[in-house]
Amino acid sequence: MYRSFKGFARSMIGLYCLDKGEETYPSSYSMKWKLLAFCVLLVMITALMLSSGYLRLPGFINQTTFETGIGQTFDSDKRIENIAPLDVSADKTPKSSDTGLGKGKSDTAEIQAMINSLPDSGGEVVIPSGTYLIDAVKSIWLKSNMTLTMAPDAILKAIPNNAATYAVLQIADVENVRISGGTILGERKEHLGTSGEWGMGVRITGSKDISIQNTVVNDCWGDGFYIGTGTAGRHSERISLIDVQADNNRRQGISLISGKDIKIVRPRLTNTYGTPPAAGLDIEPNRVTETLENIEVLDAYTAGNAEGILIVLNKLNGVGTPISIHIRNHQDDGSGRGLLVSSGDAIVPGLLTIEDSVWSNAKKNGLSIQNHDHRSFAIEVIRPRIINANQSGALSAVTGSAIAIYHFNGRNGIIGNVSIFNPLITDTGDGPKAVTAFYISNSQGQEIANLSIIDPVLGGNMANHPIPEKLRQYIKYTR
Repeated sequence: MYRSFKGFARSMIGLYCLDKGEETYPSSYSMKWKLLAFCVLLVMITALMLSSGYLRLPGFINQTTFETGIGQTFDSDKRIENIAPLDVSADKTPKSSDTGLGKGKSDTAEIQAMINSLPDSGGEVVIPSGTYLIDAVKSIWLKSNMTLTMAPDAILKAIPNNAATYAVLQIADVENVRISGGTILGERKEHLGTSGEWGMGVRITGSKDISIQNTVVNDCWGDGFYIGTGTAGRHSERISLIDVQADNNRRQGISLISGKDIKIVRPRLTNTYGTPPAAGLDIEPNRVTETLENIEVLDAYTAGNAEGILIVLNKLNGVGTPISIHIRNHQDDGSGRGLLVSSGDAIVPGLLTIEDSVWSNAKKNGLSIQNHDHRSFAIEVIRPRIINANQSGALSAVTGSAIAIYHFNGRNGIIGNVSIFNPLITDTGDGPKAVTAFYISNSQGQEIANLSIIDPVLGGNMANHPIPEKLRQYIKYTR
């Protein structure tokens, strides 16, 4: 093609340049033929440049690339990059009337357009360094078979709103999604309303094969991360949160409502406060149709929350599918309680295992188990360490003991089905603040069944606090 074009161009040049002596043509050619030859030559050169990519006409689109509208080209089988960071300096921030959602220009539509442009077979969207303002009421909706990669210092910042419910990122009824890096900032300090508690950083509902790694979610009106049921009661399955962080969120760092094969590995969940329950991690189904199967929480760190980890299962009363929850190497520092199980007298089959936890400087109990019916799931607590409990100085053993297992509010029923193996309870202060190591009680003289504390060790100042005589029936020594 190149040679044929070259030969044709050469003949056209010869036709135009009669006086150059390079080719000989009859002198009868008029000026109009010269102009015609020039126009044909110009058209051919333009066509060659378009086909080789050296020239693009306005609005030109081919099958693989198009302009995204924010300064970069998207290739359908490659990742999207080079999003221009939004300048959020005060003198360039639009008025609220320009956006309808407080002050700031939204990047929501542009990022959503990139995601929507990915083929069904999958692709990657890359968010480089910078701050991007997101309309969290509209949300960024992720699609199946995609990866969202955010630079470590990329920030998705929720624009202030007055909504009771929102999510910066929505992962709803999709499969095979990966998120890595970046920070999501809520707007709890700038929130324009007072109602609701469901403003999320990342909401996962009814989805499968989702992985989020090294992502930070702070300052949300509700939860940092939320995992729950999708449309038509579809459970979330095979969800992994790895090395995520959540700080200064208003309701929860992570809420796990329903799911199967869920892994939460090395989360750092801190300083949750503002509306109850204010837990670092809250495992709490909303209805009996939900499930908690093969849940693993490994190496979690919680601090400064109302509850480090909270497990509330009363809504599962009567469920047929057994729960299976395994918590290992949980460390809490300075939360209201290190870990609280509140069963609400529900009869729920299954097993909760809590292994090698360290609960330090709790304002109340290190471990509290409330209203747990002896017919419900077994609770096994293995080698817990409780250090310096009851930092609030409570005088009641209900909240001032290191470990409390009890029934309250006058409810009837036999509590039990709890085994605690090799607990170490110690106090390193000038004097122990914990009222007692163990508080075990049922209301209205009801029985306690299948409850044992095996080989406990009281260290430090707690060694001077003998176990009350009435509790010795639950203490067993094997060595």
